[in-house]
Amino acid sequence: MSKVITASLAKRRIAKWDPSSDDLQFVDYTSIEPDAAKLIGEVKGLVDLRYVTDISDEVAENFASFVGSLDFAGLRTLSSNAAKALSSIDGWLHLEISEISNDVAAELAKGKVRVKLTKLRALDNCPGHIELAKKLARDGVTNRLYYLERVAKEVSDAVPELKK
Repeated sequence: MSKVITASLAKRRIAKWDPSSDDLQFVDYTSIEPDAAKLIGEVKGLVDLRYVTDISDEVAENFASFVGSLDFAGLRTLSSNAAKALSSIDGWLHLEISEISNDVAAELAKGKVRVKLTKLRALDNCPGHIELAKKLARDGVTNRLYYLERVAKEVSDAVPELKK
């Protein structure tokens, strides 16, 4: 059964939240409404949405101006439009998606967000993956690719830190 983060729930949690000592947590919620995302996207700090499994492009767009650390570890997939919006975040974005398309990788590589892709399994020989690998190296997070099993030669040539 899906538990939804609504605007009214977001308002209540934000009102009680102390950003100096706590993460803004939405544990056990698996989806988020666009109006709730808009409210949460306006806060600054650490936001835990790790159990949210899917987001619409509209939800992602509502996080585009977010400042802080956003944990979306539960997302199963990400569209290129959502990746483009999330790449504008000023801070960290944690994703545990195991596979990403060339287009999604390219969008994440273009943005200012620092991305942790802890469960990514492969970086293939495609422009988006090569650019994303370069960005991960610039951001100093290549050591956080814990599940990385396959790295194309072209990627490891571009980013020597990824050579096994």
